[in-house]
Amino acid sequence: VTNSYYISWRKTDHLVKAWITRTLSEEVLDHAVGTETSQNLWTILTKDFSQTSEAREFEMHSKMKYHLKIDTMSIAEYLNGYKLIFDQLHAYLRSKQGLLYPHQPRPCV
Repeated sequence: VTNSYYISWRKTDHLVKAWITRTLSEEVLDHAVGTETSQNLWTILTKDFSQTSEAREFEMHSKMKYHLKIDTMSIAEYLNGYKLIFDQLHAYLRSKQGLLYPHQPRPCV
């Protein structure tokens, strides 16, 4: 493509996608595979980690309980798996409380 605006946009989009990807844990990186644009990646991550439903909350709590019972994992596997579940639960609870964006003002208590 010879359109200079498109080429500039693609370079910027690749930088944004790389920035997002660098913030992901190894377990979550699978979600980034095959995404073409930063918007595509962001949409997939938002869909997978910001679902707000009681079923999603129950699923994550069940994963935590099951994960605690598995005794065939190494310590690193155990901690990485637990961190992934915790990150998903944290994202869910933040979105449920309307705090999806970290710079949103919080009420004083």
